[in-house]
Amino acid sequence: MNLSEMLVVRHTYSRKAKHYVRMHGTIGFGATGLAGDALRVVREHGLVPEGIYDGKLCRESRHNHMEMDAVLKGILDAIISKKGAHLSKVWPETIESILDIYLGEMPESFQFDAKTYTPRTFADQL
Repeated sequence: MNLSEMLVVRHTYSRKAKHYVRMHGTIGFGATGLAGDALRVVREHGLVPEGIYDGKLCRESRHNHMEMDAVLKGILDAIISKKGAHLSKVWPETIESILDIYLGEMPESFQFDAKTYTPRTFADQL
């Protein structure tokens, strides 16, 4: 069975964006990840089959996150640029919306082999 790597990528980007803001941009942000990211995502959020979430909204043959990385980094840098100012309450939603635009909305539930799953219940039965 082919599992969705992009679900892991999607959750990892979200987590990294929050960490980048929390650390005031003093850490790197981008497409790189750590081996533990995948295990963390599976443990915290679950998994889905590739056919349910492939992260290719434009139906391109390959993933290319360069534009998305640049958009996210630009917005994150704008968010943290006002030293001492309070952060907007909507900045996390802004990041999630950008990820949805580029990678697609993550499924809350889905059908697979005539059963309904959430990402969590699907991962639990693997």
